[in-house]
Amino acid sequence: MAMLISYNVKDRILLNARREDSSKPFVWLSDKTVANLNFMSWSGGTGQGDCLVMFYTTNRVQNTWTNVAVIEEYSCSSSFSLICEHNVKGCTNPPGGFDPTTMDFAPTPPHAGTITHVVCQPGFTPKASPQTSVMGPNVDPNLSPGLYKCKGKRNSTEAEDPSLYSVKFIYSGANLNTCETIRCDEAELFNMLPAHASLAAARSKLTEEEFGSNQVSEFSRYGNIVTYRCIESYFFSDLSFEKYVECALKDGGGNIGEWKGYTNTILPLPQTCIPVTCQYEHVLLKEPYNIEPNFTIEYPNGTVSTLDKLEPIPYPYQTRIHYVCKKGYETVVKKPDQNITCGPIGRWLPQLAGCIKIDEHMITSSSGRYVPPLVEAPSAKEIGFVIIAFIVTFFTCPLLLDLTTVKRDIAYFFRNIRLQKRLWQATRRLRKAKRAAREEKEE
Repeated sequence: MAMLISYNVKDRILLNARREDSSKPFVWLSDKTVANLNFMSWSGGTGQGDCLVMFYTTNRVQNTWTNVAVIEEYSCSSSFSLICEHNVKGCTNPPGGFDPTTMDFAPTPPHAGTITHVVCQPGFTPKASPQTSVMGPNVDPNLSPGLYKCKGKRNSTEAEDPSLYSVKFIYSGANLNTCETIRCDEAELFNMLPAHASLAAARSKLTEEEFGSNQVSEFSRYGNIVTYRCIESYFFSDLSFEKYVECALKDGGGNIGEWKGYTNTILPLPQTCIPVTCQYEHVLLKEPYNIEPNFTIEYPNGTVSTLDKLEPIPYPYQTRIHYVCKKGYETVVKKPDQNITCGPIGRWLPQLAGCIKIDEHMITSSSGRYVPPLVEAPSAKEIGFVIIAFIVTFFTCPLLLDLTTVKRDIAYFFRNIRLQKRLWQATRRLRKAKRAAREEKEE
């Protein structure tokens, strides 16, 4: 309504709502929802016509004139005015040395009729450049450097289609300062490198760009997450193989970059990676394994020892343990013994497995893995018994019910016979009594 009043338009404006007939509600054609206009002056659909129009009227309340919006039903065959709203394109190609890869507009994009400020994108900081100025029709000396006005103009004084609306930038005429990448201290990046580790890779949180080990010069850019990785057969004291640091902004430092720990990494980093070790808990012998209690351990330095119990200590990388199956048993690959070695990732390879009886039929998969025989579940018999009992009960119950019914019917039958017999006897006595009474009367 404010638009109608501002342009002094009192014509009836066609709304985008219709109904099929007077018994149906009005529905918005845009999303097919029922039109609810109870907050305005409207009959609610009792009027004639299957289209809705809106207009405003002026009413006098005491000594004041007020504008009132009105909704009415009208015939869809009538002619009405339309109000259309379209987006007007914003300004593009800003002058003055604007770099779209490092710069942006704030607080909004350069829409028509707005004044925006050029700022550096996240991860970049302004760098002073030699100042030069130009003059021309797009220059307004009253604007401060870095401010841009998006000015729009229609090609005629009449209200026309937005495609005839042209826009252009107005700026101070001074060239912009360049924006350079914020970086963290590259020397510190190398100083944090632990012994027996390497700078493996980096990834940008801002652009998802990835950098390999041959692009170390790009690791120190703001927003990058750098990966420190221990070399093969080494890990950190917390048994992890990688640590992560992020090039972030220094707290309270504005545009100064600072290395910070990322995810579970806490600075400072460990000074060195330590040789990989394997835990003894993963190769402890158990009774069902059927392995001889005595086994041989060969250490990487060449030392060999025979033990009947593992020591509760970490075992160095490439430590090998030789196990022997008990008599009458063999491994799943049909060997009398097996070797378990501490691998480069801190795990025993292959995994310790028990021995099985030699005379047992070995079932293996196509990959050579042992497949144990099928074993019936312990509860299968109980389940079968319950099912059989259910079936017997299901067929026995109707029979029992029939027997009960037959017994009841037989009892009724004999009872009826007894009652009929009594009836016959009573009838005979009655006839006999009447005959005797008649004979006495005749005498």
